[in-house]
Amino acid sequence: MERKVLSVGMVGVLIALLTAVLAPASAQAAATPSTSPKVIPHLTTEVNPTCQDGYACAVIYVDDSAPRMRYVFRFYYYQTYELSNWNMSGWAVNRQTGTAKMRLLDQYGGLIDCVPPGHYASPHWGPVWKIQLTPNAC
Repeated sequence: MERKVLSVGMVGVLIALLTAVLAPASAQAAATPSTSPKVIPHLTTEVNPTCQDGYACAVIYVDDSAPRMRYVFRFYYYQTYELSNWNMSGWAVNRQTGTAKMRLLDQYGGLIDCVPPGHYASPHWGPVWKIQLTPNAC
């Protein structure tokens, strides 16, 4: 009888080990996009999130899940913002006034795109390392 109990116990341990080894690993969550200086994003499922007058906004799709989640960053001050973990698609819109530009820059500061007031761009954010708000021409 002891041998049978030991065998049943061993079978239970083996099943538990096999389950742990063969179970699919959970998908690792993507890192949250961020900026420096810090701009706090708004997470939404809105198809067309609003960008208020006076701001330049960037939208990043979180993943391909449904409903599709989006991070919305609203930039206000003339400066250069360093981007981290911006790896998905999305769009940029410039709602600043006057001649203010929204520049999308690569890792070396080279110009990828320049968005004048009242316009938008649809970049894949991977190659964009910086967003620069400036009153100067592109």
